[in-house]
Amino acid sequence: PGAPWLEGPRGAPDGGPRLDQLNDFYARGGSDGAALDVEGLPWGGERCSASKEQILDPKSIRAIGAPAALAPAPDSAKAASVHMIICALDYEKTSCPLTCSVDGRNMSELAYQCKANVEMLSNEEATVANVRSLIQKVGARCGPDDVFVFYYAGHGASVPDQDGDEDDGKDEAFCFVDEQGLTSPACWLRDDDFATLVTSSVHPQTQVLILADCCHSGTVADLNKSIWDGYRVVSISGCKDQQTSGDTGKGGIFTHSLLMAIDELMASERDFFSVGEVYRQTTAVDDRVFNSAQDISIQARPSDGMRWPLTPGGAYVAPLRRPIGAKGKAAPGAWHAAAAAGAPPSAPAAL
Repeated sequence: PGAPWLEGPRGAPDGGPRLDQLNDFYARGGSDGAALDVEGLPWGGERCSASKEQILDPKSIRAIGAPAALAPAPDSAKAASVHMIICALDYEKTSCPLTCSVDGRNMSELAYQCKANVEMLSNEEATVANVRSLIQKVGARCGPDDVFVFYYAGHGASVPDQDGDEDDGKDEAFCFVDEQGLTSPACWLRDDDFATLVTSSVHPQTQVLILADCCHSGTVADLNKSIWDGYRVVSISGCKDQQTSGDTGKGGIFTHSLLMAIDELMASERDFFSVGEVYRQTTAVDDRVFNSAQDISIQARPSDGMRWPLTPGGAYVAPLRRPIGAKGKAAPGAWHAAAAAGAPPSAPAAL
């Protein structure tokens, strides 16, 4: 009730009510915020339309091996102030719930370890009005060479294109909610409007990073639009426009892959790495650990050589590689140690 447009936990089709196309959902994770390990993870299935077998075939899990090939050094090693917005929605008052609050907590933990300035909107707080206001407020704090980061975990939608700028005839949209926690097209933020909002809010010399863990998100930042001319901006999303992004029941495949990629890159003990390197490592982790059907995607202007802004000051262990209850700087648990040694982790039980 309240979300008849959504075809599954992280996506929405481009038509009217499609409840008949909803997939069966799997058991959702708890809300205690405890750190997780892969062996005990109750996989939750796809955030839109694929089965849990498509998301994670236990036979396809391979060992964590050497990191992906590294990109050239970033354009600049200069440190900058990082201003970050996190939007995470579980849609608990709809028929299509998610576990995005897990993603929000994990990303906020990373951001605080990186000494970023973080603002967060969760669930009923994440209305379009509140998001617009927060982007304007945080954007105004950003000066030249600072970094503006917008992270979103929730449903994503494709809707009919309004201005003819989409090759496939569809705009992409973030699915926010109203004050009651319900969602409908009236609550969504189109890619056109999002691009206008960000570029009108941040300094032209502010670097922009957009991270979108949702369905139909490949071009959700609309970086092909001329409104982005002159900006250094990179968008990494959970899938291509026509695809769906997976929800494990304990957070999203893209977000967990991203955090494990940062874990691996931090182990190299380098001072910095580029956004492009993080992207390539993220896709490598997705292939090794999840073997998902979604294609994690990147768009960049003018290049992906921007310095990755979320680098912890000390050791970092990704949530899926920790013993239950451990914090971000805990020593690696059994799963992590086995993976680092090249042994395949135990497969999660199918539900």
